[in-house]
This record gives sequence, structure tokens and C-alpha cells, in this order.
Amino acid sequence: QTVAASETTSGGLLAAALLAQPGASAFFSGATVAYSKEAIATLLPEVADVLTNQHQQAYDNPEGYFPSRVAWASMAAKSVRDQCGTTWGVAETGAAGPTFHLATGSGRTSGFTLVAVAGPEGLEE
Repeated sequence: QTVAASETTSGGLLAAALLAQPGASAFFSGATVAYSKEAIATLLPEVADVLTNQHQQAYDNPEGYFPSRVAWASMAAKSVRDQCGTTWGVAETGAAGPTFHLATGSGRTSGFTLVAVAGPEGLEE
């Protein structure tokens, strides 16, 4: 079985951990690391619209932020799996901080990570 990764806030740590395993060339296909909105638009164009809409939702309705972020991670996991032709796709995203801004009074802070895994039988979030 094979795996590919899509990362944002982890900055390549997931790919590095996979590559550190003996025999990684037999199971690891590749990874995208896109931190800025511009890099995401370039490297992950099929999920960039979800990111753009998600940021608008965060300001319009802070309660919609996390569900949209989960949707983004799910789409990224499926996308990297399909683009790399692997059995598994794993995507990581979140808000690393320290300047994570949402609507005033939303109670949302930086320092969270979401992971989604797309496999041959579906998706885990």
C-alpha cells in the first residue's frame, strides 16, 4: 500500500516522518506543503475555493469555521491520493498562530490541527 500527504501548518513534518521510515521509497509517493493562500491556490487548486469560502465563513459565522476546515482537509486528502495515485492520502491543516484572527468574541484561538485520511474504502476525519 502507498501514501501521499498534503500539509499546511505542519510545514512538511508529516512527510519527513514518513520518509524517516526504513524502506519509505516502497510506500511513500510524495507530498505538497502549502502554507500561504497563494501556495494553496497554486498547488491545490481543486480545494482552494473551499479555503477562500471558509475564511469568509469564519468572519460571517465563526461557528461555520471548523466544519468548513474539516471539509477542506477531507478534500485535500482525497485530492493528494488521487493526484499521486496512492492507496492512502493524508491531509493536515489547522491554525498554527500566533496571529489567528476570527470574528470578535468568537472564542476561537490558534493552536489546533485537523487531519483527514482518504483510503480505498472512504474517508476518516
